[in-house]
Amino acid sequence: MKAHERARQLVAGIASDWGRITKGDINLRRELLEELCVDFDPSGSMVLKPGLPGLYLFSCARSGDQTAYDLLKEMGAELACERPKAPGGKDANAARDFVVHLLSTVLQIEYPELSQGANDATPEGTSSIDMIRKALEDAGLAAIDYRAPVGAAPVPRSMERAVKRFREKSKYRELFWPDAD
Repeated sequence: MKAHERARQLVAGIASDWGRITKGDINLRRELLEELCVDFDPSGSMVLKPGLPGLYLFSCARSGDQTAYDLLKEMGAELACERPKAPGGKDANAARDFVVHLLSTVLQIEYPELSQGANDATPEGTSSIDMIRKALEDAGLAAIDYRAPVGAAPVPRSMERAVKRFREKSKYRELFWPDAD
């Protein structure tokens, strides 16, 4: 199977969820912290995972993570600090960028000769991210808002750069811990 065909196959696997992923109402940070640090008891109430995961949530809250603070308050924790101010910027596309990153990573694992791209030396359609973008568009799923100006970057680079910005955002550092230096 060729990489382009595999990209279409991977996209077909998530196509039914794409609308929910790109709607912009998934709080990826909350979902990440819940998965790492929170369990649900039989009644459905949130409880801290014991040991380091629970302590990590407190550490995040103390370090200014508004989502961690809110989770702890929802669980009834008594916190001696004020609610942190949320960092600027919206993350409406975080879930989209994360899914594109995951799909492109699968392509790179199966086709190690592929790069992620994001520079003008990478020909259009040859990076794993651009193959996923093209497969999404071929399936009728919007990956890039063509109404917004893309600046000097050609369209394929816009998706590559969006994924790169997502990977570099410290807010989602836990997703990339195995890659940490």
